Amino acid sequence: TGTGKTDLICLQLKRLIEAGIAEKILILVDRDQLAKQAREAIQDLLNQYGSYWLKPGVIRQELQITICLLQTMISRYQELTSGYFDVVVADECHRSIYGVWQTALTYFDALHIGLTATPAAYIERNTFEFYQCPDEQPDYAYPIQEAFK
Repeated sequence: TGTGKTDLICLQLKRLIEAGIAEKILILVDRDQLAKQAREAIQDLLNQYGSYWLKPGVIRQELQITICLLQTMISRYQELTSGYFDVVVADECHRSIYGVWQTALTYFDALHIGLTATPAAYIERNTFEFYQCPDEQPDYAYPIQEAFK
């Protein structure tokens, strides 16, 4: 927490957009505060791309970046085709990719990126297994000392 994961993913998303790999991006969070944080980071670092927060009762917009609570997406994902998003980012994935929430994630045929400061390796909740990380090693990690720098 507080080590810059949101800023880091925004910079990575910019690279994916510029490389032509990502056109539509979904950022899934499990709390309003994380949605606000993502929105602010996107406005600061990706302001040249259209973005919005998809809330309950709000009409879906055709913008490049959609921020959404898992609780909202679980009731709305069927409004979209499975190929609508090119990238799905799950913030705090150690607690948000399981059970009923997993449906909203796996529905989309997209590049899936999970962000967490605390990956889990429990039988019923294995972050490494979900993201197919061999030997329980994330694709990218950095120690907190590096994050503070």
